[in-house]
Amino acid sequence: MSDLERKLRPVCVASLSIVLLAGCAPTGYKITPGPVDQTLEESVVLDEGGIGVPKIALIDIDGILINHRKQSLFGEGENPVSLLAEKLDKAAGDRSVKARIVRINSPGGTVTASDLMHSELMHYKVRTDGERPVVAVLSDVAASGGYYVACAADAIVAHPTTITG
Repeated sequence: MSDLERKLRPVCVASLSIVLLAGCAPTGYKITPGPVDQTLEESVVLDEGGIGVPKIALIDIDGILINHRKQSLFGEGENPVSLLAEKLDKAAGDRSVKARIVRINSPGGTVTASDLMHSELMHYKVRTDGERPVVAVLSDVAASGGYYVACAADAIVAHPTTITG
């Protein structure tokens, strides 16, 4: 083997490895714009009309439960624990909110984050004197910490295909 072949061999092996492993890498990134001022805004899902119509607050808990800001492609995202607390505070302050539905799609996460979210739901129930029921709706996955958070609700509803435990 010549000196040139010895020098080119690692380069060829590295190039071939990159080509073969390229199928395992993500092929693109989804970029979703979001508001810069991250204040909570109420949105109406169904309006039956009328004045002082009772509301049902809807909150989603998605992804891994952690107690710090989730990293994204363009910077830091929301802290799931803080976001849940903010949404529950807003619902507790609105007297027209008569119930809370918590949709959970999470494989779980850290023990502390799961426990903090469970505690936030329990605290919400105490603040509202138990007058406003909390219903957990389990989506695709509600395992580990996701299920533990659901246990703070007054009722749990799971889809037939939900993976939980």
